[in-house]
Amino acid sequence: MLNIMLIAVIIFLLIALILLFLRLQKLQRNNLEEEHERSTEEEIFFAISLPIAFKKEHQWYYNKAFKIAFAELLKPTFEALETLPRNGSTLLELMYDNNIQKATLIHSSNFFNRHNTEVFMYALNDVETLHKRKTLLLKQKEQCELALESCDEALWDWDTKSDTLFYSTKWKKIMGYDANDEEPHTLNAWLNMVDAKDMARVNEALRKHLDGNSHFFCIEHRLRNSEPVRWTMVRGKAIVGAQNQAIRMIGTVRDITKEKLKEMKENTKQLRFSAFVENVPFLGFIKNTQGHYIYANASFQKFVGFKSWHHRNDTLLFDPPTAEKLTEIERLCRYEGLCTHQIELPNSESVPIPFELHTFIIDEANEKLLCGLYINKSFK
Repeated sequence: MLNIMLIAVIIFLLIALILLFLRLQKLQRNNLEEEHERSTEEEIFFAISLPIAFKKEHQWYYNKAFKIAFAELLKPTFEALETLPRNGSTLLELMYDNNIQKATLIHSSNFFNRHNTEVFMYALNDVETLHKRKTLLLKQKEQCELALESCDEALWDWDTKSDTLFYSTKWKKIMGYDANDEEPHTLNAWLNMVDAKDMARVNEALRKHLDGNSHFFCIEHRLRNSEPVRWTMVRGKAIVGAQNQAIRMIGTVRDITKEKLKEMKENTKQLRFSAFVENVPFLGFIKNTQGHYIYANASFQKFVGFKSWHHRNDTLLFDPPTAEKLTEIERLCRYEGLCTHQIELPNSESVPIPFELHTFIIDEANEKLLCGLYINKSFK
């Protein structure tokens, strides 16, 4: 009986030893796999060319790229990293090992490893070149806006694909938007400010340019609901892509209200003068250097019987003796400065009428024009 019990104990111990052996083998295999996995992770970590560091239990670890970048400056670099948020991206000026301060974009995050230990990781990206380019672009943009500001021009830049526009602060001011307003960023921000009377012209000119039917876009229009009326001049040039379609359009806008008011005053003044000349009872005319009539007022046209006069000379309007006298009068005015003459002109019924002719020369577009005014002597 005792022997049987001993055999049973021995068998139990053998089974326990076998199970323990198998368990130890499994643990050893897991440890080897874990060590292999850890070894692979470490190889990847150290091989990455991007400077990376992490902090675990008050101890810092970093890869080769981090060591090369900061070398003797590891301690101040770690101190700078510890001031950053646990998660997020931060642009920071860091001193590198070559004593050059560079703009660095730092991505930070925290996580818990398999042992439930919190780890803080930092990946650093040298963006000094990009930062310099951005700074240069911003400086150039400011210079461009200052240059445009000095000549009262405002800048706009339209991405036609996304229908997003950049409008300068000056543009917003001209168009009546608040300088700090972030809302205007589409084409409609401009079109909504075009007066209804000018909308068709603006759309037609814009479509014509985008279709490649004009070299430049240039349009003048009134601003909607402006009191008093304000005018702007919008100019631009489309940039064509590979598909021969406009992908971008850049231009300027200028407030031309003062110029338009001056122009309208000049036009009004000109219309008044024209109306006066057209209605005086004197015969008024203008000839070019070839002796052809380029203007005749209503009284002159009525006197010659409403003949076709434009770009015709005296030989086609009057009899030969009268035409010869008028040619001599023109010569005397142009070359001898004699500007007052006595002459008889036959009317449409061939009745000679005595006139006092006053002539003078005006310069226009490199051409000396002869102007004249016949005053009927019977009026004196």
